[in-house]
Amino acid sequence: MEKTLIINPPSPFLLDEKVFPNLAPLFVASAMLRDGYNVEILDLSGRKDYKEEIGKRALEYDVFAFTGTSSQLPFNLEILGELKRINPSSFSVIGGPHASVVSSLRRKMKSQFGEGPDLEKKLLEYDPNFSPLEKFDLIIDGEGEVAYKEIFRGGEKWREGGIVHDLNSFPIPDRGLINFENYHYEIDGLKATSIITQRGCPFTCYFCSGRDTDIYRKIRLDGFLRVNSPERVLEEMDYLHENFGIEAFMWYDDEINLHNEKIKDLTKLLQKRPYKHRGFIKSELFVRWPEQAELLKKAGFVELCTGAESGSNEILKKFVRKHTTRETNKEAVKLAQKNGMRFKAFTIIGHPYEKYEDVMLTKDWILEAHPDDFDVTIHQPYPGAPAYDNAVKNNQIEGYEWAYEGGLFFNKTDYSKHTTFYKGVPGEYVSTVRTPSLSAKEIVKLREEIDFELREKFGLRQNKRMDEVSYGGQTKK
Repeated sequence: MEKTLIINPPSPFLLDEKVFPNLAPLFVASAMLRDGYNVEILDLSGRKDYKEEIGKRALEYDVFAFTGTSSQLPFNLEILGELKRINPSSFSVIGGPHASVVSSLRRKMKSQFGEGPDLEKKLLEYDPNFSPLEKFDLIIDGEGEVAYKEIFRGGEKWREGGIVHDLNSFPIPDRGLINFENYHYEIDGLKATSIITQRGCPFTCYFCSGRDTDIYRKIRLDGFLRVNSPERVLEEMDYLHENFGIEAFMWYDDEINLHNEKIKDLTKLLQKRPYKHRGFIKSELFVRWPEQAELLKKAGFVELCTGAESGSNEILKKFVRKHTTRETNKEAVKLAQKNGMRFKAFTIIGHPYEKYEDVMLTKDWILEAHPDDFDVTIHQPYPGAPAYDNAVKNNQIEGYEWAYEGGLFFNKTDYSKHTTFYKGVPGEYVSTVRTPSLSAKEIVKLREEIDFELREKFGLRQNKRMDEVSYGGQTKK
């Protein structure tokens, strides 16, 4: 049987690469192993010798399967280059977030351009992110537990791999397939890790990559709500506790309170264990159903997070479209704190038509709401986000080729050459966007000033790379 190596590339742009493992390769490999395939994972997170590591294995496998985000693409291409140098006949495939959203955009543009002898030329000229993926032998979009089967079928180079309907029909991702103990995260002093218990988000935030892609948007398919049952969730937690000593969990669901009935059943079951939890909620639903606060607290949640995004009601209504307001977001903070839970708010600078006054509204909102922690990041247009996929050519501002809604200007990033990211290390931020009122330099300057000033005021630690500070306690992301 063919031997497959799944490759998780490094992410040196992060504050610390060894906080949470990438669960995607674990989901895929666990499904493949259950189905009788020979598969291993090469986890290169935090490794500077990633080219040497692939070199050691270049002749040992039949299939080399890459995953990764847009910001990880340069490293995937470096690894691919080294692989092909040593083993030119090796078979390479790429899937995961970047490949999926770029594939979705490519299908959309193929439909718009129509068939013709110059179709491929038009596609390559339209977007800089189509061409780099052509270096792989196969490009698959979809959720890996089902999409991996395309590797072993004939067909076109760009393929749709499908999405998972019933999450409960797939195995728990086996953390033993990587060096799990190399990852470190704590919640309230307890050894913690991340879990994902549902798929899809129905909301239409303009900045969110995947809003035009089924695997990230669909919450229900063929009668299946794309969530793990409460019993399955508890089974995974018990597995992590018994095998790795995990006592707390970071939930990376969009968002844990999306389904009110699920919250009632889930929190009832979670009360049977002493585990602690941290997770994302949608503030509008949290305020609409305030009983969720008491349920989550009793279930062991100690911190909730939300994307407040902006302190400007105009921006929240016209562009963010989460059906929330600055007042609602503030009420969510206070509701969590009233019930004994901490609250972290995530905000963005670089919204369409954003002015200095709007940025100050965001700053004022953080001061007024006083969450226990906060993030201020810069909007980065990614493939798959409405701001990127629906942008049009525009020469209104010199030096900028694309515009979204006439109020956000940017140049499309070639992710094969740049590791542009929305969240990184203070002092290293760049802005690829500008608005009619704010230049890219002004956006970066405002981000740095607000982040530093409010962290000082709230008594919060200034973020630094983990190789600049000793790890001792909770690592917050």
